[in-house]
Amino acid sequence: MQHIRWNTPEDVPFDGVVKNLWRGEVMESDAVGNMRLNRITYEICVLQTLREKLRCKEIWVVGADRYRNPDDDLPADFEPLRGTYMKRCAYLWMRSLSSRVCSKK
Repeated sequence: MQHIRWNTPEDVPFDGVVKNLWRGEVMESDAVGNMRLNRITYEICVLQTLREKLRCKEIWVVGADRYRNPDDDLPADFEPLRGTYMKRCAYLWMRSLSSRVCSKK
């Protein structure tokens, strides 16, 4: 299989895209010793990073349901009632913990 390689332009992002484990596979030296970017491996790293960031809602897709903006999941009155919502979450969390502890006895 022939590998497609790019010259390494300065604007190809690596930090946050290519994990340290993969850097040696993404960057290769050619016969002359020049560093080149292995395009296929780089694209796989980009897709893997995109997948991870979509799953944790670090990035989102406009118009999508599953991968929508996490701010859209908040109630419309969240900011003014933040304390109330946080207390409710804490109460529900403590209640779920106590029910687990009580059910183990």
